[in-house]
Amino acid sequence: MIFGLLLVCLGGCALWDVRTGRIPNLWLAFWLCVIGIGKVFCGGESGGQKAEAFLAYFGAMFFAAAILFPLFIFRMMGAGDIKLMAVLCGALGIQDGFPAIFYGLAAAAAWSFLYMVRMRILKKRILYFLNFIRRLLWAEYEGSYYLAERDGKEASFCLAPFLLGGFVLWLAEKGGV
Repeated sequence: MIFGLLLVCLGGCALWDVRTGRIPNLWLAFWLCVIGIGKVFCGGESGGQKAEAFLAYFGAMFFAAAILFPLFIFRMMGAGDIKLMAVLCGALGIQDGFPAIFYGLAAAAAWSFLYMVRMRILKKRILYFLNFIRRLLWAEYEGSYYLAERDGKEASFCLAPFLLGGFVLWLAEKGGV
């Protein structure tokens, strides 16, 4: 049941992200509640185990959000993407959530590489990234990694479809449970 809910949640997020470039907070809050209720009340646990399921769900979500939050601070990833990954980790747990996210990020990295080669901006973006890291390490940090007005539309893309793909790959690896 949880996997089906996640497919609908991720599919909706992917559609929103492609159409508008954003994932609505209301959509994510709805699925956070629905998946949380499914995990806690429909998981077959009794009394004390429901409390443990609740803590595990929200604990995994908060852990994932805390780990990924610096990517939002530096504007390397959107807040909706981080919240979506937190919901994914909450639903699957840390042990299965991070591999699903990894598959999605690996697919996004491969697509980004091919896109940058095709658009002939690979060298420019690699030099920009290395310069950003250098400024960060030498405490010369002066702003976000990505700014739409500075970098243009070519330097950003929708991550939610890749997270959906990563979840589907993870599900296939598990035998389509």
